[in-house]
Amino acid sequence: MKIMFRISKMGFGGAEQVFISLAKSLMTNYRCDIHFVVDNLLGKNTNEPERFGCKLINLNVR
Repeated sequence: MKIMFRISKMGFGGAEQVFISLAKSLMTNYRCDIHFVVDNLLGKNTNEPERFGCKLINLNVR
């Protein structure tokens, strides 16, 4: 199973750790791949997030 979270960068601070903790919990309990896509304020959605000032967090654990 693959889960993707899409998070706006506006006001994005300590929430990152919360999402990472949630992701690790989900991966441990449900064996899923978690993908975080953090959009910049322009809301670009692309396969190359770094190029557009976005951050992509891939957490893959089996």
